[in-house]
Amino acid sequence: SAAVALSGTSQNIPVVINGDNKLEPDQGFRLSLSSVVLPAGVAAGAVTLGAPGVGTITNDDSVNLGVNSVSANESLRQLTFVVTLTTASDLPVQVSYATEDQTATAPRDYVASSGVLNFAPGTTTQNVVVTVIDDLLFEGVETFGLRLSGPVPAAPLVTLNPALGVGSIVSEDAVQLVPTLNTWGLLLLCLGLAALVAIGFRRG
Repeated sequence: SAAVALSGTSQNIPVVINGDNKLEPDQGFRLSLSSVVLPAGVAAGAVTLGAPGVGTITNDDSVNLGVNSVSANESLRQLTFVVTLTTASDLPVQVSYATEDQTATAPRDYVASSGVLNFAPGTTTQNVVVTVIDDLLFEGVETFGLRLSGPVPAAPLVTLNPALGVGSIVSEDAVQLVPTLNTWGLLLLCLGLAALVAIGFRRG
């Protein structure tokens, strides 16, 4: 509270706002006038006080949501992505996610997954677990994506970066070598068989 000397028909009253870096709802406060002191000779009822004035502090802070990239051996049968808010929010935050094929495809290499993550006020991380198919095929390293979309609140209050995380599935299966005959090998085999037949005829 403070005393303000009024003159003329209007007077500005500044109010200091404490800024922060939190995503939060717009906030309001009231400014009330009271205890009017009138000059000598002015009747007490000459000035009446109206309703309090309302001030609104509009939120202009934002947060970022991002998803990491992860890698795991196929035998672990799952990959865990972590979706992270850069700073805790005083507002609930929501974001959708969905897997997408790259060199790995669903359902052959992993189980497709989609859904919605809800960040309660103060929460900064959520996990998304994707099931990986463990097979007996040597496939090297295969990848698929986990994409974020549709944040609530929308941009610019909530931004997505990175919006795409990459999951790398590392195959641990051994390469199975199947012997094959090339043209020269086949020719040599035929010549060898022909020679054996010729020797057999001579002995006969």
